[in-house]
Amino acid sequence: MKHKAIIFTLSCLILGLCSCKSTPVPKEIDINNRPKGYFLDYWIKEKIDIATIDKSLIYEIRFSGVISILDSRYEFIIEQGKKKLPKKSVQYYCYCSSTKEIMVESVVITDPSITVYGLSMNSSENFVNKTLIDMGFTYHEYYGRNPSYIKDRFNFTINDTVMHFNFYSGDN
Repeated sequence: MKHKAIIFTLSCLILGLCSCKSTPVPKEIDINNRPKGYFLDYWIKEKIDIATIDKSLIYEIRFSGVISILDSRYEFIIEQGKKKLPKKSVQYYCYCSSTKEIMVESVVITDPSITVYGLSMNSSENFVNKTLIDMGFTYHEYYGRNPSYIKDRFNFTINDTVMHFNFYSGDN
C-alpha cells in the first residue's frame, strides 16, 4: 500500500510538472523580409526599378523625392479629372534613392480585410499590443497621436481606420 501511495504521488508530481505552461518565446521577425502570407505589391525597404512601375498607379510625386503609389489591387476614383484614393486601399510611399530605383519607406493600409503579422484594423487593442510586444516591439505613446510600436527603425501604428508601417532610414 505504501508503494502505491509513493507511485501515485510521483505520478501526480510528474504529470503536474509536465502540464505547466512555459512562457512563450517571442516570435522574432526580420522586417527586411515580407511577412508570412503578405501578398501585396511591395514591402518596407524593398527597392523598385522605376522602369517597372505602372505609371497609372502613381498618386503623386513630391518635391522632396517621395513618390506615392497605389497597390495594383485597387483603382483610383476619378472626380473632375483628378485622382482620389479609394476609401479602402494600400498605398506605398517611396523615396527616390537614385534615378533608376526607389525604396519603399512606408506602407499605409486603409482596407480592413488586409492582415499583416496576423493583425488588421479590426484587431482589438489588447491583441495588437500583446502580438507586437511578443514580437519584440516596444510600445510608445505620443501626445495627440496614435500609439506606435517600434523595433529596429521600424514603426508600426494601427487603429480602426489605418495600419501604417514606416521605416526610418535617417539617423533620427
